[in-house]
Amino acid sequence: MEKRVKPFSMFNQQKGLLMEILKKVENEFLNRSELELKVAHTNQPTPTKELLKLEVTKKIKVKPEKVEVKYIFSQKNRDYSIAKVFINQ
Repeated sequence: MEKRVKPFSMFNQQKGLLMEILKKVENEFLNRSELELKVAHTNQPTPTKELLKLEVTKKIKVKPEKVEVKYIFSQKNRDYSIAKVFINQ
């Protein structure tokens, strides 16, 4: 008997990724905003930098070339990741 695996998407099409801003710093010297985000991904792999960049541009309404995802890390046995995102002015 063949076991079928259901395909999944990394985010809900209507809501997108669930993100929470943990820390926001306005870096006036470098002319950018620095965000530390908590990104939920229950029963799914860690989102890619490209997917996170796309979601940040949608939610904050900035151009994609102004967003830089520095890193995204997930901890073992956790259903969320911590990401550092820079938004240039």
